[in-house]
Amino acid sequence: MSSVQANNSYSLTNVKGGTCLDLSGGDNVSIIGYGYHQGPNQTWTFQDAGNQTYNIKSAGSGQYLSVAGEPSDGQRVVASGSPYAWRVEDQQGVDGGVRLLPANNTKFCVDLADHGSSTPGTSVQLWSRWEGQNQIWKVQKVQ
Repeated sequence: MSSVQANNSYSLTNVKGGTCLDLSGGDNVSIIGYGYHQGPNQTWTFQDAGNQTYNIKSAGSGQYLSVAGEPSDGQRVVASGSPYAWRVEDQQGVDGGVRLLPANNTKFCVDLADHGSSTPGTSVQLWSRWEGQNQIWKVQKVQ
């Protein structure tokens, strides 16, 4: 069974850095790693986008998890008003662990920068898929 289900909300914690996927309150665009505080900017609703993909929507702003441009190494993950389709792959060996990949280019994964730095405010980006734990996110259902 998949770690995520459509129309449910989750927090996503990076396995390496221990910080959560967070829509920055500083600019309401940047996606960063930040310590878990149960805020709506760390709560993400997975909406069925068809073909086993999801639009991932911020409970705080109503914006969608997106990419600043074409998928490539170092491309920023950002919030956008337009839906963006993601594939969610369960990560074997990590209970509740997933990888998030752009549906249109699964060569890349959502990656906590600086090899998974635990420093609050570390940027979240795309990077070519590799075995690093900074590309694995642990999902926790939020009520």
